[in-house]
Amino acid sequence: MTAPFSSAALPLRRGWLCYLVLGLAIWLTSGPSALSQGIITLETTPYPINLTAESISTWQKEGVRVFLANNNVWITQGKVLITANQAALLFYEQEAFQQKEAKVDVYCETDVTLVQDKDVQHYEQLFVHLDTASGFVVNPSIGKVLTYEDEQPTAIYMRAVKIRDQRRGEFTSREPVVHVGKAPGTIDIVADDIDSWVEGNQRIVSALGNVVLQKDAITVEADNAILWFEEEKSDGKKKHVFKELYAEGNVTLKSPEDVRKADKIFQSLVEKKAI
Repeated sequence: MTAPFSSAALPLRRGWLCYLVLGLAIWLTSGPSALSQGIITLETTPYPINLTAESISTWQKEGVRVFLANNNVWITQGKVLITANQAALLFYEQEAFQQKEAKVDVYCETDVTLVQDKDVQHYEQLFVHLDTASGFVVNPSIGKVLTYEDEQPTAIYMRAVKIRDQRRGEFTSREPVVHVGKAPGTIDIVADDIDSWVEGNQRIVSALGNVVLQKDAITVEADNAILWFEEEKSDGKKKHVFKELYAEGNVTLKSPEDVRKADKIFQSLVEKKAI
């Protein structure tokens, strides 16, 4: 169930919270700031975080306000600019009620650009921590922010949560997240290192380290995995369709029905078997 992001006003322990018609603004009292250590090297804490995109949706879970932004995503704070095709932002709303600064984890992917003053870097994935003592403003360029009552387990949101929970810290990658076409959906592949090559009419994908594979309602977690896709033509277009999977090392297979663990698994859609 969705509804337009509506205006409201709620008290804060330090400061006040104000929902504007054009979006969301969270204003906090000023406090001491520290120079960011890591990927963001400029002083940003005194400045508000601004998020704009063609479409933005939100929900709240366990004290964390989640924002999903799609298409023409712009995130600015001071002299820092991040642009991307899509992003997931985890705003620690409950903590902000009690702290002088608000904390936001930002995960962006696909055509990511990071601009810090005159320095410009291009990535496919970016995960950074932002602090602000001046507010968080959300403003969709088309329509209104859509508010969901329940968590929406989208692929990019699940990747952001996994990165946060693994405590990998900030990171950047110039390797794209692999989305390989299949019927009826896609396979999402997340790992520390991903390589891909073509042999004949097959595309082979190697995923090493902290592997997470998402296929419809099925999730596979493992230390390492190899996937095989065969090239097929449909409506005059070529696409690679998933055929086989081999995963090893601390393998966990999750489905809506149960959770299974194994040292290794092999699944073949060609021979229609799994071992």
